[in-house]
Amino acid sequence: MNKRKGKSKIIEKPITHKMDGIENIVTGLNRRNSDKRVHINAIPDLLSRKEVEDLYAADDIARKVIEKVPKEGTKKWIELTNIDPKMKIGFQKELKRLQITKKFEQAWAWARLYGGAGIYLNIDDGENPETPINFDAAKSIKSSIILHRYELLAETQSVEKDIDSLNFGMPTLYRLQSHNSFNTSLIHHERI
Repeated sequence: MNKRKGKSKIIEKPITHKMDGIENIVTGLNRRNSDKRVHINAIPDLLSRKEVEDLYAADDIARKVIEKVPKEGTKKWIELTNIDPKMKIGFQKELKRLQITKKFEQAWAWARLYGGAGIYLNIDDGENPETPINFDAAKSIKSSIILHRYELLAETQSVEKDIDSLNFGMPTLYRLQSHNSFNTSLIHHERI
């Protein structure tokens, strides 16, 4: 047995932490106690609408995260094939008039920001917006309006229960809720 004579000195170095401000409670990244046996697996609360809007307005990185996918996804747009050239030109003019590409990109960004969005097509078919589109009487699309999830609410009582329907499990009607008034109106899903 070897025994050392004399006292050994223990030098303690101060513990330093390099933190960039990002924490992850699920993995324990940059948490004080990073012992994997100690940390809990929990999902943090979602950001409120105000927090999301403030982050989007003030942080360039957050804005890029929201806008990058929609910008890339709409670079190459709809191409019509096997169609009469006059009809193709008319269709392209109508898309340009309604600014559909730009609005689709914005709606996609809002869907990423708010968790949902849609585009309401105001179709001149002589019908009430809460009824299906009457394609035989449709004359034109008057306008297209982008709505985020706080403006376009699903009517849960109108969920399609017919399993043979293409709209199975989805609402048949949406409620348009304007943020600056209490007036609401119903819109059929074909118009969204």
